[in-house]
Amino acid sequence: MLKKIQPFIQDMIETMSTVLEFEISVTDNNLKRIAGTGKFKSGIEKDITKSCILNKVIKTGKHYIVENPGRDILCRDCSYYNQCIETAGIAIPIFLENHIIGGIGLVSFDKYQRKRLLMKKENLLSFIKHFSQLISSKVLEEEMLQKSVLISTQLRSIINAIDEGIIVIDPNGNIISVNFYVKKSMDSHIDKELIGKPIKTFMPGLSLDKVVKLGHTISYHKGFIKTNNNNFKIIYSLIPVSIHNEIEGFILVFRIAEDAHKLAHIISEVAHQITFDDILGSSKLLQAAKKKAEIATNSDSTVLLLGESGTGKELFSRAIHSASKRNKGPFITINCAAIPDDLLESELFGYEQGAFTGARKGGKSGKLELADKGTILLDEIGDMSMRMQSKLLRALEDKCIERVGGTKLIKVDVRIIAATSKNLENMVEEETFRNDLYYRINTIPIFLPPLRERKEDIPIYLDFFRRHFNILLEKQIKGFNRDVRKELLKYHWPGNVREIKNVIEYSINMENSQYIKLINLPDRIKNFNNSRRQTFNSSEKSEIETINKKLDKFGKTVKGKRLAAKDLSMSLATLYRKIKKHNIS
Repeated sequence: MLKKIQPFIQDMIETMSTVLEFEISVTDNNLKRIAGTGKFKSGIEKDITKSCILNKVIKTGKHYIVENPGRDILCRDCSYYNQCIETAGIAIPIFLENHIIGGIGLVSFDKYQRKRLLMKKENLLSFIKHFSQLISSKVLEEEMLQKSVLISTQLRSIINAIDEGIIVIDPNGNIISVNFYVKKSMDSHIDKELIGKPIKTFMPGLSLDKVVKLGHTISYHKGFIKTNNNNFKIIYSLIPVSIHNEIEGFILVFRIAEDAHKLAHIISEVAHQITFDDILGSSKLLQAAKKKAEIATNSDSTVLLLGESGTGKELFSRAIHSASKRNKGPFITINCAAIPDDLLESELFGYEQGAFTGARKGGKSGKLELADKGTILLDEIGDMSMRMQSKLLRALEDKCIERVGGTKLIKVDVRIIAATSKNLENMVEEETFRNDLYYRINTIPIFLPPLRERKEDIPIYLDFFRRHFNILLEKQIKGFNRDVRKELLKYHWPGNVREIKNVIEYSINMENSQYIKLINLPDRIKNFNNSRRQTFNSSEKSEIETINKKLDKFGKTVKGKRLAAKDLSMSLATLYRKIKKHNIS
């Protein structure tokens, strides 16, 4: 151990010897001299005699003051007994965490030195003890440094072996280091470009403040790293580094989307972990719906998502689940419109062995049972038959299910999110939907506005799906021609976001240049302005007639206008705007 700090010890004892005017020898626990002054200097790296006083110090762990070397009882086993050239000495052990790692000897060689040593022996003993402690501290420091270097080297090797990019960022947002993946995948000299620079120079959309505010990792987000030579599409996670609850930096872990199929798989996996950040759109109507949904995550109350097909009801339901306390449990979906009524019962509640012809041996758990401790999305609940509505209501009220062909009640703890594109209030009035079930699922209703009512969100979706399908289809489409963007903004989008996705996928498949041209849009978009088969709001005249007809039906009171708005699949605020626009009395 002492050998590791030999230069430090030698320098220290040289200075001490000059000041104190005594010779000093330092030996390790193997009785090898590792430092010395004067007559001892020539014996460095050599074994000392095993009968010397330092041997006793190292064996016993005690200090000794020898006033008459060569004649003292302590020296009788020494080969220099009665012929020692030393005149006096002090020897003490060196400890490190209760282990003896060596010894220090302070020696005089003439009568004058002997007199001074013995006169000040207590002070000198105290001084050498302090020096012994200093050596111990230095050894400990050296060991910790070496361990730190070893751990750092091991960690660096591990980080470089990881097949993902790692960028270490300091608390101020500056890049400290990058791993080998970054250099290999981007540029062998990329570290010279990145290190020391703000991360936002290369990733303008990255929000460190958001991670600080949340206090936990942001996982699997899509982004870009922009360098001098290229732009790299990435999927990244941002991890805060905390010490004593203080953010001391960040680690950016990412993978470059070089293989389109690989990236598509990652995006598919990410899609099952939707957060509210993944719901795109900046319009006031959408933001209001998101805010209401975020509030709904604080409880287990039933949520009813209302809106046309393609408005993002499943996306909202997944985001609610992900942000709720049930996010560790399963998220199960079932489309009530896609399954025949005679099969829907067994899908929801499961069945016992032998319940019907073709029933699986051992039976099968239903969706409600599988969703225990989690969330279930009952999509298109408005298409459920009255018989199934009755059975579902009983299960929701009792929090128990009974499998088809079974007799045992099974307790289930499930949060219900229902979704529909139908007007359930009208269905209740028409007695095609149970009013008791309607009030049971309508605890927190959230209306998702159609795209035609929030056209400011259309450019966001256009650019998002362009980037998405560029990667998936290995294209390099940079944007849309001006006339194309104009047509897309004018279109009424009856299929909402799902239709935008479909249109952009089609256009990117058809396009061979860098910008999508009008000719490569689907025919229904190109012919929209000339088509006679449009929704009522394509023509001002028909829109006015439609609104008047609904107001005549429901009345012109606030309640009547609210019912009219719902029947027209628009918000009350939108209806008021149209009444004002067309000067409807």
